Amino acid sequence: GSVLNVIDRVLVPSTTQFPEECLMYTLGSRGDTSTMLDIVKTTNLFELVKPQNHTYFIPSNSAWQQFRGSLRNAPELFDNQDLLSEYILYHVLEQAVGLADLEKSVSPTMHLGETIQVQNGDRVVDNNHYEAAVLQGDIKVCSSVIHVIDRVLMPTTSLFPYECLTFALGSRKDTSTFLKVVRASNILQAVMRITSMLPHTYLVPNGQAFINLLSSMEDPSILMGQ
Repeated sequence: GSVLNVIDRVLVPSTTQFPEECLMYTLGSRGDTSTMLDIVKTTNLFELVKPQNHTYFIPSNSAWQQFRGSLRNAPELFDNQDLLSEYILYHVLEQAVGLADLEKSVSPTMHLGETIQVQNGDRVVDNNHYEAAVLQGDIKVCSSVIHVIDRVLMPTTSLFPYECLTFALGSRKDTSTFLKVVRASNILQAVMRITSMLPHTYLVPNGQAFINLLSSMEDPSILMGQ
């Protein structure tokens, strides 16, 4: 009189005594968060934080791919456990909180000590004012909560100011042309070698501004060749 139903994964009770395995199993079983699983293992995250009752902002696989592609010093970051841990800890909040409650909070303080903002229930803004869209939120994982986001949050303590800026330029559709100019001219490397510890202000022309400039020139190739 019984019925047998075959399922494709092991059900994990919320009372599990192994919360770190619960989180890692969830990351590994989803098709869009496997990169984060590898990074969690690399950084030994659960030696730095206790896994119970936390909120994790999990960049998707494509978010990590975009992030890695924007870094000139990607091998230096991803091969350095301490530096990579700094980025990961900026994605961990030491309490399990849903998006609606996070939005009510003025500035939730992450494990790294820096804050974020949640806007409209589907946007996460880091301290550099870069936005990440929530792809899927309020995923309950044992005693914790996961929010999958579409970009890597960048702490202000980043040791790669050049990458921090180029990542911002490359992730905006209206500043990608300026990023190409920056990379072609190597101007930022020259500036940051001299004054790398000082804050800067950049006036960034958008893509249309460059189109207008080139269309106003009799010989645009002169500029394009520089």
